[in-house]
Amino acid sequence: MLNKTVQYISLLLLTAGLMGGIASVITGNLEFQSLQMNPSITRMHLNHIDAHSEMATLTMWCFLGILILKLYILIKKKIKSPLHYLLVIFAILSGYLIFKTGELGGILVYKYGIGTELL
Repeated sequence: MLNKTVQYISLLLLTAGLMGGIASVITGNLEFQSLQMNPSITRMHLNHIDAHSEMATLTMWCFLGILILKLYILIKKKIKSPLHYLLVIFAILSGYLIFKTGELGGILVYKYGIGTELL
C-alpha cells in the first residue's frame, strides 16, 4: 500500500514539474521574442539565448519521456521490469540537462545582463 502511494505521489510531482517546465519554456520563448526587438541585443547574445532555449526544450521533452515511461510502468504493472533502468538513465540525463540549462541561464543574466534592466 505504501509503495503504491509513493508511486502515485512521484507521478503527481513529476506531472506538476513537467507542467512548470512547459510554462517556463513558453514564457522563455515569449521573452526571447521581445528581446529580438531590443537594439542592444547582439548576434552573440541571441546565440547564447538560443542555446539556453534549446537546452530548456530538450529538458522538457526528456521529462515528458520519463512521465510516459513511468505511466506505462504503472498502468502495465511492470514493477520489476528492466524499464526501470531506462527510467534511471532518463532521470540522470534530465538532471544533467537541468544543470546545463541553469548554467546557461546564469551566464545570460550574470555575464550579459539579459533579463535585467541593463538589457
